[in-house]
Amino acid sequence: MTTLIAGMQNSVLVLESSKAGWKSHENMKGTHPQSVAFDHVVPNRAYCGTFGEGLWKTDDNEKTWNSIGKNEISNSNITSVSVRPLKKGNDRFSKVYVGTEPSTLYVSSDGGESWEIMRELNKLEYSKLWSFPPRP
Repeated sequence: MTTLIAGMQNSVLVLESSKAGWKSHENMKGTHPQSVAFDHVVPNRAYCGTFGEGLWKTDDNEKTWNSIGKNEISNSNITSVSVRPLKKGNDRFSKVYVGTEPSTLYVSSDGGESWEIMRELNKLEYSKLWSFPPRP
């Protein structure tokens, strides 16, 4: 079985293949998804960043989504999510990066249980001028 997900304007569309064909259903209605990333270390895990509703995680192939990072990620306007495996030999977690608007970058090395701000990014001279979407 293959599962595909796509962030739509106001929901996440999940497509699942089976011998009978494709089935589709919507999740996270009203959340304004901006970015979806799969965790290749944990097969059923994906993250979804939303504009205004924060960061969400699923561990059951997109059937249920849980809001995460509310206490550590100071802005609910998530513009990007990226996942990459940690060093070889770690089959429990990947490193997850989350970008917000205003421009701030967060990282988690424990599956989204805790987050730390990557302060060096905001020490760059022009960081106060960054925005997403770009200003005219």
